[in-house]
Amino acid sequence: MSDNQDILKERGKQWGDPRTTHNAIAKLWSVIVGVEITGFQVALMMALLKIWRIFINPKEEDSYRDSKGYIDIAGFYGEPSEEIVARYLKLASHLEEGEQEE
Repeated sequence: MSDNQDILKERGKQWGDPRTTHNAIAKLWSVIVGVEITGFQVALMMALLKIWRIFINPKEEDSYRDSKGYIDIAGFYGEPSEEIVARYLKLASHLEEGEQEE
């Protein structure tokens, strides 16, 4: 078992199944932002949070380990659905349009 798998197993004992946890977080975040968020997206966003922390403090090893863990959790969901891919592409096109307007 890899270090990440050991950590995920230990965290699972502490917090429960990561998919169940991330799906619950997704429901809470969906209420706050008014857009449906999936557990897969929660895992990706948490990984990005940890990656941002790496930019702030590249010597903090916990952020590297944690970002890998969140990527592993995203992998538990398998391939993103066509709907999620379409939403990301639509968002990306809006972001590109916004950059061109500046």
